[in-house]
Amino acid sequence: MLKIRLSKQLDTRNCQFCLALQNDAVFMDFYIKENGCLILLRISFDGYGCCYPSSGLKELDSKSSKTLLNLIQKDNLNSTQTCKIISNYLKDNKKSLWEEALQEHQLI
Repeated sequence: MLKIRLSKQLDTRNCQFCLALQNDAVFMDFYIKENGCLILLRISFDGYGCCYPSSGLKELDSKSSKTLLNLIQKDNLNSTQTCKIISNYLKDNKKSLWEEALQEHQLI
């Protein structure tokens, strides 16, 4: 199971929220689009650096976005449901991200 927590937002990172994964080895910065869906702005990996997604990145679907935002609000990020949403989102977008880093950090 993924280890996920809400990270403190840094002034230098323009995002609406940041998730820290795998004992702070990975950080995912998200933006909430006008339609309420989440989209990944960047993901940084220990040993690889900061990845800005290439074109073709998909947003998280509406249902999963609402569920994830609800789980964040309830401070219930270390749940099977959260792990499934994040893992599926990364699998769906692995071609727009650094697939090797995703695998090494056991995210997909």
